[in-house]
Amino acid sequence: MYFSEVNNDNLVNIQSSIINEIEQIKVFENAAQKYMSILYENFSESIALCRLFATVPFKSLPASSKEFVSNLLKSRKLFSSLKNDTPILTLLGSRGIEEKWNDIRQSKGHIGIPLISSGFISEIPMVSRLLKELGLDLRWIDSRDTDIVIKTIGRSSGVFYVKDAAKDMDSEGRKIITSQDFVSQYNIKTVFGFGGGYLGSDMMFTVIAFCSEQVSPDNVRKFLVQANKFKTATLSIVDSEKIFI
Repeated sequence: MYFSEVNNDNLVNIQSSIINEIEQIKVFENAAQKYMSILYENFSESIALCRLFATVPFKSLPASSKEFVSNLLKSRKLFSSLKNDTPILTLLGSRGIEEKWNDIRQSKGHIGIPLISSGFISEIPMVSRLLKELGLDLRWIDSRDTDIVIKTIGRSSGVFYVKDAAKDMDSEGRKIITSQDFVSQYNIKTVFGFGGGYLGSDMMFTVIAFCSEQVSPDNVRKFLVQANKFKTATLSIVDSEKIFI
């Protein structure tokens, strides 16, 4: 199915799948992968790649992810700012037309994005735009107050939308989707995302879909209900802090 063909019946069926297939899962990584499979299998005519990221404290990452984040920050001379509770926007689910995209452990450059400072995130156009459109003013990243971080993330909700991945630019004249080789090779048109935070938690998630058709903002907004269904289905997992396999 194409996103342009989506209707209320389709969405209700997908939402039922999310509840029925994810509610019994006990580990967030498995839930994220299942959700990406549901989304991809329903919209495979449109989706080249869809991924789910969630904020996870650095201290809770697997060793390989810690190494990736540490090396990234060392290369940017920001390692000294890394703390155990630094939120890392972590890849937890992935499906796409390439076989390697169906296993998060085969990802090379998108394992985790450290939310280390507003300045660092401002240098990544897509992530900067994503967080802002989810209602997260980047200034909260610079706060070292855990209560502020939890309250800010918990209130996050919204949609991220790039109508034309090949052309759309941010306020500084940069392409929002910087990987233009990827855009060209896979004929990416619209990129969109949606997600939200868990109240009382420092965890939020976001889904990002790279599409081979132009998707309207109205159709993108319909997926906010899905986001809420996924949050409901995974709330007990987040409370138990069982994130990784």
